[in-house]
Amino acid sequence: MKASRKRRNLVILIVIIIIVALNFVKTPYFVEKPGAAESINGLKVKVKGHKVKGAFMLVYIYVGQANVYQYLWAKYDRNKYTTLVKEEAIKLPNENEEEYNLRQLDYMKGAQRAATYIAYKKAKKHPKLEKKKGILILDVISSMPSAKVLQSGDIIIGAEGKKVRSIDQMAAFKGKKVG
Repeated sequence: MKASRKRRNLVILIVIIIIVALNFVKTPYFVEKPGAAESINGLKVKVKGHKVKGAFMLVYIYVGQANVYQYLWAKYDRNKYTTLVKEEAIKLPNENEEEYNLRQLDYMKGAQRAATYIAYKKAKKHPKLEKKKGILILDVISSMPSAKVLQSGDIIIGAEGKKVRSIDQMAAFKGKKVG
């Protein structure tokens, strides 16, 4: 009797460990689905000079790498707006989690700057675009010479005593020695 109780408890413990562990197993898929919707009715909205009536909502989109449970939920939840996307369609080749997050943060900051600029223009203000400080390194190919001195997240602000703020300016240094 005691042996069967110990065996049953051991089986239950193993099942619980497996259930918890599957929460940390990442699949090669990302889930895209609508997130929260927040009212922006407090803002006065005009389109082409005319006040717009109705409810306005800011809708967030969730994009995240699916664990086993999220994958199964997205696959069978019957929500036509929930989609599973293969990792290759979201991440760049050989891109790790840190590089992916850095790229997403850069995209988000760019979108925020653009939205702020447009809002000021619509308010008949005279916004100035912030000049880029340099070139953000999102990824470094390990077999290239630059991998010895650059890493993801670095910002190139100059080369050979000259300021560099764009890829076009950087192209002038193509073929030069790195280091």
